[in-house]
Amino acid sequence: MIGTNNSNGEDNTPGQIVDGVRAIVNHLRTTLPETKVLLLAIFPRNENYSPLRGKLAQINQVLRKIADDQHVFWADIGPEFLNPDGTIPQTLMPDYLHLSPRGYGIWAAAIEGRLTQLLGDPAVTPPTGADLSGNWLWTIAGPDGKPVTAPLLLKSADGRVTGFFERPDGRELTIENGRLLGDKFTWTAKRDRPDGSTMIYEMSGQLVDGKIEGQAKTTFNGQEIASPWSAKRK
Repeated sequence: MIGTNNSNGEDNTPGQIVDGVRAIVNHLRTTLPETKVLLLAIFPRNENYSPLRGKLAQINQVLRKIADDQHVFWADIGPEFLNPDGTIPQTLMPDYLHLSPRGYGIWAAAIEGRLTQLLGDPAVTPPTGADLSGNWLWTIAGPDGKPVTAPLLLKSADGRVTGFFERPDGRELTIENGRLLGDKFTWTAKRDRPDGSTMIYEMSGQLVDGKIEGQAKTTFNGQEIASPWSAKRK
C-alpha cells in the first residue's frame, strides 16, 4: 500500500510519493544488496474514474523507471482489479482501496510467475477452484416474484470463469470479469434496459453439493437490490 495511503488530496505530491518509494528501494539496495526487488505499480483505487486515479497513473509512469531489470524489477498488475468498463468490483476491494481475500488471491496469482523467475524456485500452482464448466439451469425470482428458469453455460479454467446466461426472451447476458477461487466465484453481467440505460449485476456464489447458490446485486432507480439465485446442472 506504499504510495496510496499518502496520495489523498494534498497529502503528498506525485513527486514526493516517487521520492518516498525511491528512498525505500535505495535503502533495500544498500542494506540488502543481493536482494531482488519486485516493484509493483500502485494499485488503482476508487470505484470509478477520478482525479486520484489520474494522480496514481502519473506516479506509476515515473516509478517504473526505478527498475533496472538487474536488481529491481517492475510489474503493473493494476488491470487485474478492474472491470472491462474501468470500475473496481466491490468483491475485490470492499472499500475500493483495501483488497478482499479474493483480491489478495488475484494479487498472488498475478506475481507468482514473476517471483518464480526471479528466485529460480519451482512454481507453486495455486488452487484454481472447482470445475463449473458445463450446461446449467439457473433460477431467479422474476419481477412478479415467481421463479424464472433459463439455461446457463459456464466454462472455468485457471481460476477464470466465462460463459453466458440465456434470458427468457432468448437474448444472452455475457459473463464478464469472472473469477474463481476454490468453490467460490464472482462475475459481472450487463443488461440493457428499454430506456437505453444499462444495469450491471455483480454476481457471486458458491458450489455446494454440486449445485450453485448465489446472489445478484444491482442498482435500480438509485436503490441497491440483492436477489438470491441458484443453478443445477442439466
